[in-house]
Amino acid sequence: LVLDRHPQRRFLSIMGKAAKAEAKAEAKDKAEAKAKVESNSKEDQKSKAKKHHKGQHKNGEEAPRGLFGQPRLLFPFCLFLFICIGLVMLHDPCDVPEKKRKDCGYHGMTKGYCRSLACFTKGGKAATGKVTVKVKRGEGTSLGIEVSPDKVDGWVRITSIGEGAVQEHNKALETGAKESIMVGDIIEKVDSTTGKDKKNPQAGFERMVKALSAKQSGTVALEVHKARLPSWLMWVRSKSGKPGNVEKVLTAPGFKRFSKTFSYLSGAGLTCWLISGYSFASLPLYYGGLSAAVALFTHRCCHSDKVSGGVPHCYKPGTESIEEALTKAKDNGLALIDKFRKDPKAYLREVLKAFK
Repeated sequence: LVLDRHPQRRFLSIMGKAAKAEAKAEAKDKAEAKAKVESNSKEDQKSKAKKHHKGQHKNGEEAPRGLFGQPRLLFPFCLFLFICIGLVMLHDPCDVPEKKRKDCGYHGMTKGYCRSLACFTKGGKAATGKVTVKVKRGEGTSLGIEVSPDKVDGWVRITSIGEGAVQEHNKALETGAKESIMVGDIIEKVDSTTGKDKKNPQAGFERMVKALSAKQSGTVALEVHKARLPSWLMWVRSKSGKPGNVEKVLTAPGFKRFSKTFSYLSGAGLTCWLISGYSFASLPLYYGGLSAAVALFTHRCCHSDKVSGGVPHCYKPGTESIEEALTKAKDNGLALIDKFRKDPKAYLREVLKAFK
């Protein structure tokens, strides 16, 4: 039997080898755990990327969507922008022969005012238009209308129409006739009777009521004011009875054409906005702004410094409606395409020459 002379050394050697083996195993376990964490992290990133691509943010929240749950699309706005640019580039509303130009301003008008505001004031009138209506009234029969004081001193507004001469007068006319008398119409004068009385307005109103309630037979001449504006805009009327600046703008033919074109384009813009899925802020800012700009370009008055004698410097545009603008733009666009097909090089040289 051989005895170990150095048992402590032998024990320490065994313990050292065991410690080394344990350290290696621990290091191996840590390396495997780290590799597993990195693998899981990469898989999570791929999963988040897929979710974000499907309409989610990286934090897991849903990406903004449209009213119908559709993702945001830029194409509808690009299409609307393309149409607006095409209308501006492919038709010139100021291309009007000198002989056909109609005056759109007045002597001394500046160039800037002509091109910006002249179309909104030229031809503007009061919010109401006056017409004289003659109503036949039988003996013992009243006009059959009830009135209240109007905002203009001495005028009265019709609040209801009952049995009487006015009702019979309306029955004898076609629907929508200019001579018909309707609720909301304003009466300024009954024959020679007026209600103007600055010192005592109530006495003037009672005088008008008495004239309207009379029952003598004969023909009654009524000076009636009919609205030129929608009922919800009648508050803009001035208290003097004379047309104010706002009334002139709202009743001007140029503003009516502008409003129609703006409504047409903004309707198309609204459709594009609904499809796009973007927030409401983009509707008035981009679609509404572009619609207003194109409508102004189409219907603003034109100005030319170089004109012959008797020809107005500030004149009305040649485009009356959006339909006409679209037709002109389409025809001009087709003409340019045809010209390019015939001789592309000559066309490009002409375009480059124009930019020099």
